[in-house]
Amino acid sequence: MESQRVLKIEKQVVKEIGFRILDKQSQSNMRFTLLPDPRYRKHFSSLLDRLDKAAKLITRETFNDFADDLMTTVLEDSFNAAGADEGTLWLVNSSKRELDAVFNNGPAAKKMREISQTLDRGLISMVFSTGQPFCENSIEQNPEHDKAVDSQIGLPTTAMIAVPFYFAQQCRGIISCVRLNKPGSVSSRRGFDMESMREVNRASSLLTRLFDFKLISRIIGFDHN
Repeated sequence: MESQRVLKIEKQVVKEIGFRILDKQSQSNMRFTLLPDPRYRKHFSSLLDRLDKAAKLITRETFNDFADDLMTTVLEDSFNAAGADEGTLWLVNSSKRELDAVFNNGPAAKKMREISQTLDRGLISMVFSTGQPFCENSIEQNPEHDKAVDSQIGLPTTAMIAVPFYFAQQCRGIISCVRLNKPGSVSSRRGFDMESMREVNRASSLLTRLFDFKLISRIIGFDHN
């Protein structure tokens, strides 16, 4: 009799306020569900078009103004966690068909940020065209390795990780990190492993969310500081 009275009260609560009071077990199994609002569907193509145009505004010249400390910290932390000597964020320059270095955390960072790689040669460009992550040790033995960057910074690369970087619905860059053949350096004599690759992949995924959020926030006027 008492249970029927409780059930009757619960039904009345559901009817009046639109939700059911759940026990602790039910609450622990709840899933977050947020369905697309059909009122915004008609604006979707316009938003994607604006997002694409906004993404193309992020270049070597504008990167420092666009990027914030959180973005660069994500990159630096992932390079350190991967055990790299240094790492670079490359963004595609479609008009010149090349990848421009826009961020680097190595001792020759200023020089690195002036370097570009053409899209028709080298392992970095291969990752961009295929969209597949790449990791190789003893990379100096790979004939596909473009040694142009090595010669410009004066240190040969011994191992490299490169993963595609997506934002605004497309692959628009590469995140790479390397180990260098520094005289007396212990790290240069070790190779990357799968955990190293996972660290850089996680950074790429997180940076995608940060870039997209910042771009969309600017577009809809929901910028925050």
